Amino acid sequence: MNIVDRVLNKIVSYRINNKIFTKDIARKMPIYSSWHVKWSGVKKGCIRFETDEIYPGMLQIGFDRIATGLLGGKASSVVIEGNGCIVFKGKADLSQGISIRVADNAIISIGSGIYTNGYCSIRCRKNISIGKDNMWGWNVLVMDTDGHPIYDSQNNVINENKPIEIGDNVWIGAESRVLKGAVVPDGCIVGMGSVVTRKEKSLNAILVGTPAKVVKENISWYRGDFKK
Repeated sequence: MNIVDRVLNKIVSYRINNKIFTKDIARKMPIYSSWHVKWSGVKKGCIRFETDEIYPGMLQIGFDRIATGLLGGKASSVVIEGNGCIVFKGKADLSQGISIRVADNAIISIGSGIYTNGYCSIRCRKNISIGKDNMWGWNVLVMDTDGHPIYDSQNNVINENKPIEIGDNVWIGAESRVLKGAVVPDGCIVGMGSVVTRKEKSLNAILVGTPAKVVKENISWYRGDFKK
């Protein structure tokens, strides 16, 4: 990171912290944002930290800590509409290309220790709850809505938005999708390219396929590289 990037990052971070937080919190600079992140609709209280300790750079967003060889632009975005809110319960590292959109009165809750690889996307119109110590591969999509309404012959909406729950210590593989109404229990792995569409019940399981199904239970996973 060159000196120009560092200066621009600090300017954007200072501005965003002071837009969102009261002075006593803003001076701690809990958000460290890349200048490539486009912030829209942010105002006082739209992002909250629910933790006993608030420190500089708890939320790192938009930086290029991505898989080696992964290609793509640096642009990232956070859009918060009306009374939408994002709650962080500890440290978070949302890498380059992150895209988050929160609708009016919707809420995203994110546990401590999340890391997302490049170009992940979260779309929330109701409620998305993400546990602690999550790890997401690149191009993961989490969306609690179909995006557009579908009507029956009596003009009733038949595809209501439904909340999503992702547990603690979950690894979501690259190119995967977690869609409305899905529940991913603690300790699970979502295999690369899988689509989770329903409430799963098995803890510590591997989910694979479209729609994703349990293919192995009683597993654990390690956040680092293979041991040599």
